[in-house]
Amino acid sequence: MALNYNMPMNWNNILKIKRWTPLATLQIAAKETGVPKVLSVFENCYIHVQDHNAKLEKYDQDAPFVVKAYWAESEAALQRVATSGPLTDVAMPIAKPPVELLSGTDGTFGQLIVKATKAAKEGNKPVGEALYTRGGHFKYQVLTIDQLDYCFLSNEARDGDKVFAIMVSLMAA
Repeated sequence: MALNYNMPMNWNNILKIKRWTPLATLQIAAKETGVPKVLSVFENCYIHVQDHNAKLEKYDQDAPFVVKAYWAESEAALQRVATSGPLTDVAMPIAKPPVELLSGTDGTFGQLIVKATKAAKEGNKPVGEALYTRGGHFKYQVLTIDQLDYCFLSNEARDGDKVFAIMVSLMAA
């Protein structure tokens, strides 16, 4: 079933967007954020765009292209996961991510680590990783399940810790 780009965007439709889709074909009212090349689509939903195409060619008439999506509880959370700049302070998560992004869990570290460990064994991939700034400061911990990267504020996450952002790798065209 083809995605009807004229319909309002929701997470089910965001997950259907193919990587390198021209932003103009989505016909959405995306707004700029404080993060370069990241646009707000609806509450806590953001898309990352690139000015070049998949072949790294600039000046393509269809640019910009959508390459990634994010759920982030706040713009500070978005900035922490979407940039390599200085650390931004992020409040401990309160909001629950949309059910479409929870992989059948409640969004806590305890449930996601079980699912990520199983997925990693099946795909022979690492369960997760910790990311640091160039200066060696901890940014966030990531658990990966399929196309979703779940981000946690603690490098020693505990079972009840909640995800503060989710990075969505869009499927290839």
